[in-house]
Amino acid sequence: MMEVLLVRSFTDALQTADSMNARGYGSGQRSSYQRYRFKQRDLLCLGWFIPLSGLCFYAASQGIGRMVVYPALGSLGLSLTGWLVLLGVAVLFSFPLILEAWEWLWWNLLKS
Repeated sequence: MMEVLLVRSFTDALQTADSMNARGYGSGQRSSYQRYRFKQRDLLCLGWFIPLSGLCFYAASQGIGRMVVYPALGSLGLSLTGWLVLLGVAVLFSFPLILEAWEWLWWNLLKS
């Protein structure tokens, strides 16, 4: 198992080295370096993401929304708070999709 892990890591390192060499790393000025700055939009997303994550973790620690599955048919049986937590988790996990949809809409509105 250790041999497979070492061979894989050496292969990845060699591929990274070849890629860096092809891009001209270390040969002077970089050609496509882009500095990303923390913008107000990032702060807004973080300000939305952290409280929602905290709420979901708190609800999970209190046992809200926990489903125990037995091999028997029955109803879903979530309370109102359970449904709200389920909605919060769904929104939390779909956050990358929401951002991607926003960027796609923004891009298409700019093109037209």
